[in-house]
Amino acid sequence: MVDVLKTAIAEIGTIEDPRGSNRVKYNAWYYEKDVSGSAYPWCMAFVQWCFFKAGRPLPFRTASCGALLRWYKEQDRECIVKEPKPGDIVIFDLPDYPTKHDHCGILECRIGDYVTTIDGNTGNDGAVMRRTRPEKQVYAYIRPREPAPAPELSEVDRWIAELTPEQAYKIVSKAQLFMATLPLPTSWNSAEQLAEAKALGITDGTRPMDLCTRLEASVMAARAAHKG
Repeated sequence: MVDVLKTAIAEIGTIEDPRGSNRVKYNAWYYEKDVSGSAYPWCMAFVQWCFFKAGRPLPFRTASCGALLRWYKEQDRECIVKEPKPGDIVIFDLPDYPTKHDHCGILECRIGDYVTTIDGNTGNDGAVMRRTRPEKQVYAYIRPREPAPAPELSEVDRWIAELTPEQAYKIVSKAQLFMATLPLPTSWNSAEQLAEAKALGITDGTRPMDLCTRLEASVMAARAAHKG
């Protein structure tokens, strides 16, 4: 989770504009529009933003500390840990608040009986700040799972992925030339069917084993419908 922590640290000093408005880029990202007012606290929006920017979006999208914790309790309880590591999500139970999960931050370190976190929506101005608090104010630690590694590509897959469009077109063109040399299948009356289609004017009969583009297929379908 070091990448998440680095992302959070880089945001230290970001302040609401205007101060005390909850108008901040993390809310704008979360709600996909500018918002402001007391209905939009943003400590969890900041956490969600940091994980997203670090390339590991959280599995449950919410702006509520309590809702995220409930999701993990119900869906992935193993991610609620006792021994935290830097980059973990810290859910706080701060004094003088009515709920047990009223604030959150991203853990930077735990030393003795204190934890230091990078928090959004904190301080008098509503800012991203580094805060140190007694660990007794921690309600829960959440360690989201690492994203599954991308499957390794085979040598052929890597080669295909590196092809330019021009190179891919040349390969398709060469394949078409090869397919045009293939004989008609003999397992069914392909020759008779081709002759009938040619007589109806649906196809000119050339390149019978070649690939067919959507344009060619559309033209042949239109001709068949007209003949019918």
